[in-house]
Amino acid sequence: MKVLITDPLGADGVRLLKKQAGYEVVEAPGLSKKELLARIGRFDALIVRSGTRADRDVIAQGKNLLVIARAGVGTDNIDIDAASQRGIVVTNTPDANTLAAAEHTMALLLAVCRNVPQADRAVKAGEWSRSRFMGRQLYGKTLGIVGLGRIGVQVAHRARAFEMKVVAYDPYVPDERARELGIGLVTLPQLLKTADFVTLHVPTTDATRGLMSEDNLNRMKRGSCLINCARGDLVDEAALAKVLKAGRLAGAALDVFQSEPPTGSPLLDLDNVVLTPHLAASTADAQAQVSLQIARQVIGVLSGDVYENVLNMPFTGPFAEMQPYLTLSARVGSLSAQILGDRFTRMEWDYEGGPPEYASAVITALLRGVLEPVFGHEVNYVNAQRLAADRRLKVSRVEGLAAPGDHNALSTISCRLVAGRKSRLVVGALVAREWLRIVQIDGFRLEADPSGDLLFTVSRDVPGVIGKIGTMLGKAGVNVGEWRLGRDKSRKKAVTIINLDAPLPPRTLAALRRLGPITEAYPVRLERDE
Repeated sequence: MKVLITDPLGADGVRLLKKQAGYEVVEAPGLSKKELLARIGRFDALIVRSGTRADRDVIAQGKNLLVIARAGVGTDNIDIDAASQRGIVVTNTPDANTLAAAEHTMALLLAVCRNVPQADRAVKAGEWSRSRFMGRQLYGKTLGIVGLGRIGVQVAHRARAFEMKVVAYDPYVPDERARELGIGLVTLPQLLKTADFVTLHVPTTDATRGLMSEDNLNRMKRGSCLINCARGDLVDEAALAKVLKAGRLAGAALDVFQSEPPTGSPLLDLDNVVLTPHLAASTADAQAQVSLQIARQVIGVLSGDVYENVLNMPFTGPFAEMQPYLTLSARVGSLSAQILGDRFTRMEWDYEGGPPEYASAVITALLRGVLEPVFGHEVNYVNAQRLAADRRLKVSRVEGLAAPGDHNALSTISCRLVAGRKSRLVVGALVAREWLRIVQIDGFRLEADPSGDLLFTVSRDVPGVIGKIGTMLGKAGVNVGEWRLGRDKSRKKAVTIINLDAPLPPRTLAALRRLGPITEAYPVRLERDE
């Protein structure tokens, strides 16, 4: 696996990537777009921070890209839609620098209300003007938090330690959650009107871009202060400079800007403004944590085992908890496609017994498995639904696909593929958390291990079939791991799934298909359990 890192990344994460067997890690910070376009084609993973733009052009040139990883929170510099169209996973690290950003918010809050930078400059210039830098206490003041996400919540905790009153505006946070935090939810106009300090902690969206317009800045309480450690384009800097000069606001503190660096910004000339160069996440602790977390996430995606903090996955939830359901679904889907032996146009599915909120993950994993024999490793959780739609595959959920079984399963996952008049139904069961089984095929009950190389056969239920198949496998030097058989009630027909220690040679498969009692024989390759 080839990993390109185009922005500075902490040494701990780089070391972890380089320790992985079979990894080639290239650090090339500061590449121009032309240089990036020329080099990106050979890499499987691209790790960026805010300096590199992974736009549509870069993604189009990244023929082998499997993952674009943002070492940080904001992904404004990544074209997520273009990545999704290509099936490229986009991941970030929303938690790793949460505390650092919250602490920097408090640092700016204290700096702006106590005139710390201005006083520092004055003392170093030989001045001793204590009255000039009269400040304000935080105690008893109202802090208005716009955006009660991870960072906003941590800022609230710290503000309450200063015995501030905290109110928040976030239309996506339920009242119960705010009550748990001891925070009053208010409308944005109410917050702006009552807060002594307003701090922003929202991402850039169509709804939030330019949020602090001249109108909203003028709605703020007279003599209040604005703090922004979130995104530069949340604030109209020209309007902010205007209300500061007019004396409506007492001050402002910004760590992010509409254009970085903020060359020519009208805020640069104002004494009642504290500015820092995008430092919120810049602590040694946070950078070490970010680098390790993004490295682990890249390794997880490239291995196909773990998808953490993926922004363009069609489902969300605790990936580790969902993993057995995802694995079983993908294998049920893949087995269905491989033993149908025809071009399918419709897929019916069902999911019983597991957490209802996993249903979207189950259908995505089923589609991944169904389409993998068609598209190979180009299909993944990100693009499976899109590829199915492009292929005009009709997908519907049909309750009760699985016939009642005597297996005591935590959950069953069913997939029926239809090709004209031909169809194939496969039912998998999560018998225990790490015990996956195929329990039905076309109504035949059996219990087979969906792992590794398999041989699937349909035959007349007559004496000698098992012996003949075993003899042929032995002559081919293929060892049998498990042999599972299902029979119909009339005992006229049987299906088998045979777990093999090696792929079945094509010559042996052809010979098997010539055996009189055998009506169907398909080699199957599924992901092998470790």
